[in-house]
Amino acid sequence: RRCPGSMVAESAFFIAVTHLLAIFNISHPTDKHGHEITEPVPYTDEHISHPQLFKCDIRQRTEAAAKLVSQLVTSY
Repeated sequence: RRCPGSMVAESAFFIAVTHLLAIFNISHPTDKHGHEITEPVPYTDEHISHPQLFKCDIRQRTEAAAKLVSQLVTSY
């Protein structure tokens, strides 16, 4: 049997992720000269492998995006 709230949780998670992808540019970090730093992402050595922590650059796309984030934060 499945939890009755799991479909709601999956939908809410999907909406949250799509909002983040629509509002922010996520890219490789840059060095002090503006060149992208591309390194292979290390993974754990467990039976189910997961990426370890890595650096990235997250920036808002527009000022309207910043306002949207502020509205979302205050409404939740």
